[in-house]
Amino acid sequence: RKFQVGDKVKAKWKNKFRFNGRITECHADGTYRVKFDDGDEGSRTAEAHISFQTFTVSLRSGTSLPEFIVPLFRYHRNDSHLWAPGDRFRMRFEGDLIFGGIVRAVKPIDRSYPASPWSSLEVKW
Repeated sequence: RKFQVGDKVKAKWKNKFRFNGRITECHADGTYRVKFDDGDEGSRTAEAHISFQTFTVSLRSGTSLPEFIVPLFRYHRNDSHLWAPGDRFRMRFEGDLIFGGIVRAVKPIDRSYPASPWSSLEVKW
């Protein structure tokens, strides 16, 4: 099986558009029950209609900018995303190379500021 219970995915709703959700059941026939973020559920969604949710981060090395600058439009597009262990992501490196990984842990970036919107992610590449 490609997906497991708890995986964050994008899945087709009624074979049309893809929406964010989580796998809640894996059926013997290779289909999945998906609970969408808006509360709707797909009872028998085919694996071909499901993909992992991903987020892309760009590392800008070799420039005078700090290493992890995120363009404002990307920040606004993704500022509601709450990272959790098991989330999958992709990171662009040196413009062409793309590395994928899985979040292992989410920690405050600075323990002095626990309410900070910034987090430190421990990842497995």
